[in-house]
Amino acid sequence: MATLFRFTEPVRRWWYPVAPIVFLLGSGVLAAMLLMHSLWPSLLGAAVVLAGLPVRWLVVRGKSVPAVLAPETAIF
Repeated sequence: MATLFRFTEPVRRWWYPVAPIVFLLGSGVLAAMLLMHSLWPSLLGAAVVLAGLPVRWLVVRGKSVPAVLAPETAIF
């Protein structure tokens, strides 16, 4: 959802930009609550997720990624 802010073409929907902002704020609140409740398991989970970045880089480093994955008419 946060990638909506990176589109080169403007998004023209009735819910934009409110829905992505609400989603990002809610995700941030949930992440903060998880960190406050159980610090070490949360940090371990974040480390596992971030460990996927080098793996993704190794898999897609030679491939070109399309700028727009789907036409705007396909988005609900």
